[in-house]
Amino acid sequence: MHVIIEKNHIKNVSTGIYSQQGNGAKTVSNVRISYNIFDNIGCSNTDSKGWGVKFAYEGGDDVISNIDILNNVFIAATIKSTMWGISLPLSGVASNVRIRNNIINGFDYTPIYGNGSAGSIDILSVENNLFYGNGNSNSVLYIIGLVQNNNNTQNNLIADPLFLSYSDFSLQQCSPAINMGINTGLTTDILRHPIVGLPDIGSYEYYVPYNIGRCKTSDFNRN
Repeated sequence: MHVIIEKNHIKNVSTGIYSQQGNGAKTVSNVRISYNIFDNIGCSNTDSKGWGVKFAYEGGDDVISNIDILNNVFIAATIKSTMWGISLPLSGVASNVRIRNNIINGFDYTPIYGNGSAGSIDILSVENNLFYGNGNSNSVLYIIGLVQNNNNTQNNLIADPLFLSYSDFSLQQCSPAINMGINTGLTTDILRHPIVGLPDIGSYEYYVPYNIGRCKTSDFNRN
């Protein structure tokens, strides 16, 4: 990997990670964003918006490849303006974009968005994510043929993730996210606990010594 952004808690910003290439053809490759918490994301200025991860490319000749967004938690702010949790590369030619095992909660427009008016993606995996309280009925939104080949958008859940609290995004023992991820080859969670069996969706592997006996209906909904 050329860039790894991993095991961070990013809080109280309008956009968690923003990539903009500028004018002229550029190449972006081998980026992994994994096991991060994006907490209270949004913009208080209603003329602007908030995003968890945003790719913005101005050149139609950009080449983007091997982008992995894995096992993150994206939480939108309750009283701020947001758009979507993750945006796909918006122009040029992209390949091997993998968005797996993320929890996306409370974004106004849609959990994941891509507009193909100036680009395409070959080999896209949007799999085993959990969406809750987002716009567009928690459905992924692709516009104008962004995905042209090998689109695997599947096995995504719509459910309350059942976090322990507003400030603790680990999972209750009855969370629908437990053991519902897809193997990505990563071996430890945000706290460096080992992944046992199939990974849990989100940034925390369910860990019995912390969470034993905890199972209640959550009122966590930031939308």
